[in-house]
Order: sequence, then C-alpha cells, then structure tokens
Amino acid sequence: MDSGQTEQPIKVNMVRSERNTAGAKVMDDGSIELRVPYNFTDEQAQKMLNANHQRLLHRAAIQRESFEKRSKYILTYGNEVLLFGERRPLRPLDDGEPDVVRLQDGCIYMRGGLSEERIRIAISNLCIDFAWKVFDNKLEHYSKLMGVRYNYFELSHGKVWMGSCNNQGIIRLSWRLIMISEFVMDGDIVHELAHIKHPNHSKAFYEEIAKVQPDYKERGKALFNECNMLYSERWL
Repeated sequence: MDSGQTEQPIKVNMVRSERNTAGAKVMDDGSIELRVPYNFTDEQAQKMLNANHQRLLHRAAIQRESFEKRSKYILTYGNEVLLFGERRPLRPLDDGEPDVVRLQDGCIYMRGGLSEERIRIAISNLCIDFAWKVFDNKLEHYSKLMGVRYNYFELSHGKVWMGSCNNQGIIRLSWRLIMISEFVMDGDIVHELAHIKHPNHSKAFYEEIAKVQPDYKERGKALFNECNMLYSERWL
C-alpha cells in the first residue's frame, strides 16, 4: 500500500474485519493503520489514502515527534504540567503530606523529593478534584443551551477516548480532559451531549453541534494537537 510520494514515506498497514465502515488511524510510531471491511478492495483503500494524504501526512509527522519526545520524557520538579490548557510550573515545598498538591499563583506545589510515580498520582488527584466540579457545571450549562437531558455523568480514566455517551444518556468524561484548554474541553462536552439526539456521526449530528459551536472543526483540530502534547508527556 502506497501512502503517496513524500520525502519521508509512511508505513501503511491494512486490517480487514467485519466492520461496515472504513477508517484510518495514525499509530504511535507515525505509521497508518487502515481499518476496512472484508470486501474493501486495494483500489478503494488507495483512493482513500490519496484523498486524505496531506491530512494523514501532517498527523503522522506530529505523532512521530510526540513518540520520540515521550520516550525521553521524565516528569520532575521544574517541569511544566498542562492544566486548563496552560503550562503550570511544578514547584517543591519544604514540607507537606506526600500526596497533597495545590494550584497557587499559576504554579503547582507539592512536597519535594517525591518520585515521578508519586508526582503523577498527586497531579492526577488534583485534576480529578477540579474535573468533578468543572464538568458538572459545563454539562448543566450546555445541556440547557442545546435542549437535551442526560441521565448523569461519570469520570473515567480513559486515555484513548476523552468522552462517551451511551443510549441510556450516561456521559463519561476522562479526568484528563481538565488538562487541556477550555476551547477544546467545551468542544468535547458538546460533542457528547449531541449524541443524546444523534447516536452516530451523521450529518445531522454535526449540524446539531454547529448550532452551538460553528467552529467545531477547529476545536477538533485543537483536540488532536493538545492530546499529542499530553501523549508526549505520558499522560495518555
């Protein structure tokens, strides 16, 4: 399978299954995995690659760079942690409980001398505390704006999917969503609320989103870029 004539060829792997639709996924190493139905021909796959070549090439380059950064990244004091879409310097305290962490004056403070694992646990707990209140308020706001009702929401530890909505109106949002910008966060929350009316990704689904966020495509692009930052720092 040919990814196109580029200075840096992309490895393409085609996986056939009983699925009904075809899609392309950029993998951690920058390669592309085509997920297609059993009856999908090589010619159809090549046509799909050609039609999406520039977009896939751009995403593959970003993914390769993130993968390389991830392999070398170590979280320690003095580094910056993404929270609400802003870089927050990590500062040590002379005393304090091991897992107590606070956001103050734009910095994240916690006891010094902790291992990377304990630092990540403390930051995760901080994010989860913020996420419960922030997500609850945003879901209430946007559900009224969109004229939809959800059953309830849950926090998840999802790393692949930032959110989901099932046919019972239960919305699940990853606490990691609190780390990215509100511009992207709001886009993901509206996306899940729109699934209450439209369980698929049909034209009507995106029209529903556009009523509230006509810039939803820009939000989707920003989601990809910000999630890659989290991935390179091993939060995803």
